[in-house]
Amino acid sequence: MRLRNILFVSLLLRAPLLPVEPSLSDDVWRYLHDGRTQLSGVSPYAFAPADPATAAFRGPEHSRINHPELVTIYPPFAQLAFLLTAALGGTFGVWKALLLVAEASIIALLAALLQRTGRDPGGAILYAWHPLVILEVAGSAHLEPIAIAPLLAAFLFALSRRPSAAGVLLGLSVAAKYFALPLAPFLDRARVPRVLLATTAAVLVVSLPYVFAGSNPLGSLPLFGRSWASNAGPFALLENVFGAYGARAVAATLLLALLVRLWQRGAAREDAAFAFVFATLLLSPVVHPWYLIWLVALLPVARVTPVLAAAGIAWSLTVPSAYLAIPVFRISGEWSVPLPARLVQYVPVIGLLCAAIIQRTAGRRSAMPAGAPSR
Repeated sequence: MRLRNILFVSLLLRAPLLPVEPSLSDDVWRYLHDGRTQLSGVSPYAFAPADPATAAFRGPEHSRINHPELVTIYPPFAQLAFLLTAALGGTFGVWKALLLVAEASIIALLAALLQRTGRDPGGAILYAWHPLVILEVAGSAHLEPIAIAPLLAAFLFALSRRPSAAGVLLGLSVAAKYFALPLAPFLDRARVPRVLLATTAAVLVVSLPYVFAGSNPLGSLPLFGRSWASNAGPFALLENVFGAYGARAVAATLLLALLVRLWQRGAAREDAAFAFVFATLLLSPVVHPWYLIWLVALLPVARVTPVLAAAGIAWSLTVPSAYLAIPVFRISGEWSVPLPARLVQYVPVIGLLCAAIIQRTAGRRSAMPAGAPSR
């Protein structure tokens, strides 16, 4: 299927949600506030929205910001996107238009990556027409495409043997959402120092203006990492055994071990990215539905078994059940995803992952020479 046809259908699928204000999430109002703050010459990391110092530049979105007592959590490159939105009018419609451009870039990049690796570019349809992506971006206006587009562009430049450009683009992805930082060594195994230098330089370039303004570009992220928990899967089991901080330490150790193993096995950049993102989401204390957009975006270009692909697709289709926390919140005032909703999400994906492990183990055994000892 031609790229222009994929893009046209994608626009048709998103069109009904574009004029509608988000109802499942209120994150977009923080985006708009952060952009308005910067347009007034103030760092978004300097004051929480509830601080009286923000009274001079508050917009109509102010009363709808979640956790107004906390400074922003969003990294510097995301903040530049918010600033651009404010400069173009500062409405949620402008922000959604910017996301549409980012999504068109993602679809085109996926098609290009697939074509360059000898696969059908039509595989980009998985992202372009996926219900979760449409709901979370065209509907709820989450910023994920701002971080995913430069990551995929980094893959494409790495494929073209341009490690410095790939590193810069990865740096922009990291500076939009820190998710992709551990993937830097996998971009170009033969030129890791050059990639790391370019990635670091890009992060610094977009971060230093906020540092020079006297603010901390990490914002409330450390607090989020230490104490937030929502819709956790396997992490909840770790927490029951090791406690909140112990579970985070165990999860981080497991992810580090996975990265080392992927490096030792010579995993390709796209495959390493998919495996790392999948594992990170499984072990995360916070799994909002829009986090699965990363998995959907990487799945078309990762070379994975059908069972593992089915696990990713199944999870991306069941994760919206986390929104059952909304009626619970309206009744009790506590944001808690009901246990049945979490079982709907995690039982299929964990079952499929177990099947993938069994399939791989059986494949190894069948490939062993007759009489060879098994270990």
